[in-house]
Amino acid sequence: MKNALIRSNAARLTRAAMTACCLIVISCAPSLVEAPEELPPFSDSLVQCTRWMDGSFMEEQASRDSRAPRMQMNQARIWSERTDGIWLYSELLVLNGDDKRVMHQLIYRAQDDPSGGILIDSYLFPGDPSRFTGAWKDPELFDRVDSFSLLPEAGCAMRLRRLPGGRFKGATLGEDCRTTRGGAHRLNETLTIGSLEILYGLEGFDQNGRTIFGSAKPLVFTRSNATEDPRTIKPGTDTPTDLKMYNMDSPSD
Repeated sequence: MKNALIRSNAARLTRAAMTACCLIVISCAPSLVEAPEELPPFSDSLVQCTRWMDGSFMEEQASRDSRAPRMQMNQARIWSERTDGIWLYSELLVLNGDDKRVMHQLIYRAQDDPSGGILIDSYLFPGDPSRFTGAWKDPELFDRVDSFSLLPEAGCAMRLRRLPGGRFKGATLGEDCRTTRGGAHRLNETLTIGSLEILYGLEGFDQNGRTIFGSAKPLVFTRSNATEDPRTIKPGTDTPTDLKMYNMDSPSD
């Protein structure tokens, strides 16, 4: 009888101890309601800059000889679910009447630069990229492209910083952008991005440092059909773009 009473008391003490431990564990466990929200993968500046890059832009005739062919820049965000940067397809066309000649077809990856600003790396397509000409109108076509097959342009990264007026401006880092674009040995690029226009400077050099195309003076590309209707900014897509950060500013003089 005495042994049975001892065993009964021991069992009650064990259950009480286990209940106390469970209460302690529960009280120390993080609450799902109180858990901090996940930080967004990109800064507001990066999101706004890349939204301003997204669209179709026509070179202003005043920036060149009126008799010269005009240039068109078409860009669209691709792989929007990725968090390792904001990826965009970019094509630069030379328009001469009904004739269109491709100047470049690139993939850009824009990221927040740990040292401040925005870092844009450029990649070339493996093989013939002409199959993607005009694909900016249908970004889902790039889902068939493996990003690991892209060819990085070493030394061609551009760093952009935000100006007091809200625009983003930058250029190639250093003087060692090795490339095969346009038959050049080395490139220098400058980029200024606003909501209504992009100023793009491109200069290619041969092995002796002589300019073989382009100029240090940037060309002015104005957004086509600038409006708050996303389908006129990025035709060919069915999903409306979130334009909360699409703050218009005035074109440069």
